[in-house]
Amino acid sequence: MAHKKTVQSRMADRRAKALEMRKDGLSLRAIASELGVDVATIHTDIKEVLAELHAQTLEHGQAYKELELERLDKIIEVLAPKVLAGDVQAIDRHLKVIAERAKLLGLYAPTSTAVDVTSQGQAISAWQTIVMQTRGDSDE
Repeated sequence: MAHKKTVQSRMADRRAKALEMRKDGLSLRAIASELGVDVATIHTDIKEVLAELHAQTLEHGQAYKELELERLDKIIEVLAPKVLAGDVQAIDRHLKVIAERAKLLGLYAPTSTAVDVTSQGQAISAWQTIVMQTRGDSDE
């Protein structure tokens, strides 16, 4: 069991070094040469470290999201009596909190715009139209 721990420890150290070297701009071949392993091993090491970092980022993001949802739910709970009593300011705040909660949950679907152009002039015109619509400047 101690041998397996030592192997895992050495692999973790190698992976950390490989990632640092890659961040410093070294090629996979240079890293492999420096650490005394083949390029495929370094490729796998870096891929695994990045996958672990990605998983940690997702976990932290999810924890943050849950914390924010709890905060927003508490605000909604505190505002509820005033909203039910018809307090206009509380209703306004309540709607803003609900909108923030919906954004956090990703309930607002992104919009897409299809553009069919055959010339540079049409492309510029289409882009200007989209920008104006996005800003609310259009007459539509």
